[in-house]
Amino acid sequence: MTTSHDYLNHHRAAHGPTHAPGSLRCPECGEPARTMPPRDWPLDGFAPRPATSHHDGTPLCPVPGPNGSQPSDPIGAPARLTTRAAGDS
Repeated sequence: MTTSHDYLNHHRAAHGPTHAPGSLRCPECGEPARTMPPRDWPLDGFAPRPATSHHDGTPLCPVPGPNGSQPSDPIGAPARLTTRAAGDS
């Protein structure tokens, strides 16, 4: 007999962990991330500014990339915009 617990374990194994909206995190340090570019980007003119940053406005922690060190990609699910927030942008 399959229980709901078995289903959840199979779903997570097949599709990876699920994250609540607004739970973006830096995969390197685990700190919360946001869907805003970093305030300061020392590579302006050389590399595009990343779309995400730590909550304090710094780039996400660096990881090795094809052209050297680059900010990591966040893990989790971005917050959903409310109707009001979507209209404000």
